[in-house]
Amino acid sequence: MSNPVKVLVVISNLSHGGAERQIVELANRINRDVVDLHLCSLSHHMPLKEYLKHPDKLHVIEKHKKYDLGLILRLARFLRRERFDVVHGFLFDAEIASRLAGVIARTPMIVGSERNSRNHFSRLKTAIYKYTAPCIDVCVANSKAGMEFSHRVFGIPKNKYRVIRNGVDTVRFSPGKSAINRAEWGLPDSTPVVGIVASYKRQKNHSLLLRAAADLGGQDFRLLFVGSAIREGSEPTAAYFESIQALVDDLGIRDKCVFMEARNDVEEVYRLCDITVLPSLFEGTPNVALESMS
Repeated sequence: MSNPVKVLVVISNLSHGGAERQIVELANRINRDVVDLHLCSLSHHMPLKEYLKHPDKLHVIEKHKKYDLGLILRLARFLRRERFDVVHGFLFDAEIASRLAGVIARTPMIVGSERNSRNHFSRLKTAIYKYTAPCIDVCVANSKAGMEFSHRVFGIPKNKYRVIRNGVDTVRFSPGKSAINRAEWGLPDSTPVVGIVASYKRQKNHSLLLRAAADLGGQDFRLLFVGSAIREGSEPTAAYFESIQALVDDLGIRDKCVFMEARNDVEEVYRLCDITVLPSLFEGTPNVALESMS
């Protein structure tokens, strides 16, 4: 048998986001007789690390500042030293670093990603994506709409795309009684629970659900928000979280709202909810929709 293909997947961090969770699933389930898959995080923020079956294959090459050009050289040295056959970047900073480092290290294959079907990039980010687009050999999109968006905005030829949709673990995400103690969270047994599982970034559009809830008047229900303020690229989203809290009070529905931090047992959250809602402004293939339906 020939040696397995040595692949490095580079990600901004291993937080509770959808792309990060898909990478953990990929790392845990891939056939390691065929692919020697390693992960590289650009941050020590790695709450999902504990779920990796092969933590010895996880590396950290830390990004020190918003525009850290030295990161590209550090990553290139690592690619060259470890003789990777493929480098695959996920999310903006990791994607750009992987493209440029892969060229410098002469990595045989450079793979890009598209996780959204629409996005609002600054002129600078759009220019960087376009300038580095020729570096990649193939781009993996998790939806056809994402492929069309990326092709239209960044000019990557369509023959470079492969659409691989997100998968869902139908054993873990299956119907059943939730292990979450309702009373602990102030949820009466007979009260319907409407849940939104989403990190606090503007793309997720939490305010739409809050305004809809305010329109329901005196009906008996609870809104369950599950997620955390994160770092979106280099931008903290704590300010967005605070704006959501202010809107709750402005609408006078504090008694209807329950807030949980991001959880590793998210399957128990879905089982707790009578309805789940994802009011995002745009997505690629959202994990939470697949998991909730499962």
